[in-house]
Amino acid sequence: MTTAIDPELRTKIDAACRMEEGFTKLYNEKVAKKRHQMTRLYMDNGLLVWNGNGANGKDNIQKYFQELLRFEYIMNTLTIIEPSQGW
Repeated sequence: MTTAIDPELRTKIDAACRMEEGFTKLYNEKVAKKRHQMTRLYMDNGLLVWNGNGANGKDNIQKYFQELLRFEYIMNTLTIIEPSQGW
């Protein structure tokens, strides 16, 4: 049995999904083709955990991406987290 979702909530969820898909596309393009621009996606105190390895700060994150070998991947899922202020 399914219950109907409030139309306003549905609109917010759909918008969040579109934003996440757009960000994911941008991020993946940077990783694949423009690694020298990765710092634009991180705050000064950003944290990256990639395949069990970490980097702190956007300069170290930039260095980490520059040293990565080329790779291919398949994204199976996206997770959208409710904002701390709620929908």
